[in-house]
Amino acid sequence: MRFLCCAHREELSKKPSQAINIWQDGFDTGKIFFEQKQWYDALPQLGCAFETAEIILTSRAVEACHASEIFTHSSILLARVFAELGHIDQSFEVLLLAIERIEQELSYQPHTKASLNTSLQTIYDALDSPHFTKSNSAPVSIQADRRARLAVH
Repeated sequence: MRFLCCAHREELSKKPSQAINIWQDGFDTGKIFFEQKQWYDALPQLGCAFETAEIILTSRAVEACHASEIFTHSSILLARVFAELGHIDQSFEVLLLAIERIEQELSYQPHTKASLNTSLQTIYDALDSPHFTKSNSAPVSIQADRRARLAVH
């Protein structure tokens, strides 16, 4: 799943301060479309915000706790748009990618364990919410496995 082209991804990776502005614009615009239930308009905006948030997390452009919060909220809102569009598999894919990415950060930045665990818990709570449990295709075994891993962290 790609929303940013390679050129934009590379440019934002080289200019993390620009990535913060791009994320904010995409997230705010996507959230407006989301609130107006304009799912198709929200999707590309929130997709770009999600990918840009991951760049921010990787580049350490902001404090780790803020970067994980940005990434978490971006992933949940994007997943909700996919769910509203009936794309349950993509919805879960976004959330599971976010969980895996934050788990990677736990190994890179153990000093931020508390904030990263809060982000993980927020995503797990989203997985349990009615927005994502509409379908019987919920990966219950994956959720149980991830919850067990969170307990270890």
